[in-house]
Amino acid sequence: MITDSYSGFILPIWSWRTPATDIPEKVYGNFRVTKRVVKPGTAWPMCRTLGYDYCVFMREATLTLLQEKVGDRWKDWMVDSPYEWYAMGEYSMRTRGPRVLVGGLGLGLILHHLTMRRDIDEITVVEVSGDVIQIISPHIPKDRRIGIIQGDIFDVIPRLASEGREFDTIIIDIWAGRDYEFVEDFRRLRSILYRYYANALHLFHPFQKTLDTELFLSYLGDVKKPIRFIPEDVLHVLREGNSSKI
Repeated sequence: MITDSYSGFILPIWSWRTPATDIPEKVYGNFRVTKRVVKPGTAWPMCRTLGYDYCVFMREATLTLLQEKVGDRWKDWMVDSPYEWYAMGEYSMRTRGPRVLVGGLGLGLILHHLTMRRDIDEITVVEVSGDVIQIISPHIPKDRRIGIIQGDIFDVIPRLASEGREFDTIIIDIWAGRDYEFVEDFRRLRSILYRYYANALHLFHPFQKTLDTELFLSYLGDVKKPIRFIPEDVLHVLREGNSSKI
């Protein structure tokens, strides 16, 4: 663990690979999977995940992104950054089984964590986009406990409740961008969950750290993008593993 006077706790990343690394680049409908090369010295927000404020890539790395075509640009929906991967791991560790509902398929990262839990019997994923399901579902764990429903989470939750479906934990990861852009949707969905599944554990990404600490920790804006480059002298200290010089 390394700290500096202006940035807090730093996690050095020497090499990087997640299950999403094996997903090939592909376009389907309005969505695509693409790759992005990250240069050494790139800092990425961690938002206190694993106790870190941000990570720094010490060597060149390749990230995998899920993007949607919006007008003439591609919008990032998920990236297998250290923040996303380790945050999904934290959610998995907090999950109460045996029945789990996941809102948002993304790159499927959370499923790789959840399927390692022997005490989970059922994982139901709700994904609004059929394009995302077509691209990502071939690359999620081959596990009989996973079921995918295509639909809007705001509509599917009341329907599942009316069918008598029960869940012990509900993990929501359906937003991308800056937190303030989807606060109203968050409040609306939280109200729906408390109405139909008040006894379940609710986990909201990327709001959860804020909810846990009552502090606004997503101060870096869009957590799916790098925040800056670290100066070479700081990188040198990180490489040497000597934080006393920072």
